[in-house]
Amino acid sequence: MHSLWMVTVPNGGKAADQTFSALRDKVESNGLCRLNRFDMPALTVGTLDSLMALSDDLSKINAQVENVVRKVERQYLDISGPNAELLRVNSTKVEVFLRKFQWDTARYQFSGRPLAEIVAQIQSMTAKVDEELKKLAALYNEKNLNLSALQRKKTVNLSTSDFEDFLKPTAVAKLDLLNTETLLTVMVAVPQALENEFVKTYDTLGADIAAYGGPDWTNMMPGRNDGNFGAAVARASKKGSPVVPGSHVKVTPYLAPI
Repeated sequence: MHSLWMVTVPNGGKAADQTFSALRDKVESNGLCRLNRFDMPALTVGTLDSLMALSDDLSKINAQVENVVRKVERQYLDISGPNAELLRVNSTKVEVFLRKFQWDTARYQFSGRPLAEIVAQIQSMTAKVDEELKKLAALYNEKNLNLSALQRKKTVNLSTSDFEDFLKPTAVAKLDLLNTETLLTVMVAVPQALENEFVKTYDTLGADIAAYGGPDWTNMMPGRNDGNFGAAVARASKKGSPVVPGSHVKVTPYLAPI
């Protein structure tokens, strides 16, 4: 890991190219570091008062811009994870971008414009980036919460989930599902630890639901009002489970949500 330093050196009355060449030869020949020239256009300085006022604000403006850049970096790392590639500037590595920096004339017109106006433009664009990042972060968090809710719904146990989330269509197609006036197929979820007990006792479920009481047709005398027909028949005198004995079929659940 190495650091990048941005420094300014007075020309001492010489041309900028001459000063840079002399400094580079001296520094690089001693193996101290590698120099690259950071080219800046001839900006309009304006009056000394405006320059001093802008200089006083630069530390605050720089902190604002850096804060937004750090937000973008944190959001990127949170989404991409610790193994994410380093952020780039317009698909260019940061180090390469700084070493070969060129002023974006198309975006930041500098000819005849005071420095304060260019700085205000940078502040405005930074604020727009910050606002867009907030909207995207809120949208991402909302989608992430929805995804987590769906995943929880798909991975809970069978007793609280829809069968459609766990059963293969091919398995359902093999079942003889009934839905008539007299018979109805019911799907149930049973914990594995209670499977054996359920198989032994399932035909006793709701033992007091179905009414099986009625006339004894063996000694029935047609036309005689002996209580064996009509409203006088005590159908509730004998009750039992509506479940058909021996009708259970085990269906293997599809463990992964579909």
